[in-house]
Amino acid sequence: MRIYPRSLGANVAASLQQVVVYAFLTAVFIVLLSNILSNGTLTISWQPLIIPACAKSERQTFISKEVVDHGVIKFAVPDELKNTKIFENFQKRKRILDRSCSVARRILDSREQTHSERLNFQKQILDFDAQLPDETLCVPRLADKSQKQEHFYNDTFKFSVCLPTKTGCTNWQRGLVSLVKMGEKTPEELDDSEIFYDLDRYPKIGMGKDRSTRGPSNGYLTMVNVRHPFSRLLSAYRDKFRKGHPWMKIVEPKFGFVLKKFEKKNMEVEMFEYSFPAFLELAAASEYDFERDQHWRTMTFHCGPCHNEFDFVVHQEQGSEEQEFILKAMNVAESTHIPGKYTTALKGYDDVIEFYKGIPNDFVFFGYEIDDFYTVAIDEKPDDPVHEDRKWAKMALSKKFFIYKEKFHENECDESFNVVYEDAPQ
Repeated sequence: MRIYPRSLGANVAASLQQVVVYAFLTAVFIVLLSNILSNGTLTISWQPLIIPACAKSERQTFISKEVVDHGVIKFAVPDELKNTKIFENFQKRKRILDRSCSVARRILDSREQTHSERLNFQKQILDFDAQLPDETLCVPRLADKSQKQEHFYNDTFKFSVCLPTKTGCTNWQRGLVSLVKMGEKTPEELDDSEIFYDLDRYPKIGMGKDRSTRGPSNGYLTMVNVRHPFSRLLSAYRDKFRKGHPWMKIVEPKFGFVLKKFEKKNMEVEMFEYSFPAFLELAAASEYDFERDQHWRTMTFHCGPCHNEFDFVVHQEQGSEEQEFILKAMNVAESTHIPGKYTTALKGYDDVIEFYKGIPNDFVFFGYEIDDFYTVAIDEKPDDPVHEDRKWAKMALSKKFFIYKEKFHENECDESFNVVYEDAPQ
């Protein structure tokens, strides 16, 4: 529990080689592995499964079990939902988030650690019996301007949520807009304008004051919707890198020089401007959010999980079950539904390590692990020229976007923010 006493605050081919089932904290990822290329790239396909409108009548039956209520979720969850496996999972994620926030300074500094040190520290956080380091609390400072498009609330149905880009946020918006419109339209019937403009949003600057009166103690359900960072990367690529997509007019001048450096494939007859491996090289070389596009900046940047109170961390990979739980907890399951379902993806050994190094927050704060992706990724030879190219890319991106560094305040603690974490070392 956090208490804010003074805060305002990845081509399925004919020869399917292997299926890796990644399971941790009920986050199940089906990874389809094939087409191992000569340059050490592993290409993995993705297809969204769209759930039809009739799905709203197909209600979930949750797995019942006797669950200990640790008191970390402050929203008044109905008793019949508490004795379920899903509630147990939500409690685990909440405890992971609180434990992570209590040692946020160590996580922010983890770029200076070895890969093994980062993994071991994350495992320590996941072990609720392990004593965390006793250190001065640090609430990661927010950027001067927050991402307004991700933060939504409604005072009638009492919810306060963060829906970061490429986590299935549009589907959540569909469901919530349909709810707010009192069922005037089903989620599938809403047009783009309604989806993106018909929910109240917190202001870009200083949303803490407005959030302070919309927490669990005020009867609001607070939630952040997240997705495995690798899967989220693939989603950003599949959406924004299509030829003719308007967003390429923004991507090209900012990142084209790096993408061209790593492009090894003839993309003339492909449907994307650049290959997925080239995009992953860009993502791995971008060490800070100010060097990234808003669609692949960290979920931590978008939502500020140590600044803002979130009782529920919803893993998009768990799809309909967790979505249904949230709607039932709000007592609106008969009034709307959340369409859509998603899977996941990755690439090569060194990229896995570098990407994890660049965004440890998203793995640690939201309870995702890297182990199975890391195990199946392809090792690259030490003398591969790509290593030098990667060094160049990191330096080039740092120089290009340096002017934005001060506004993002990455790796800084907010000294004005006073917060107490239940799992903090005493």
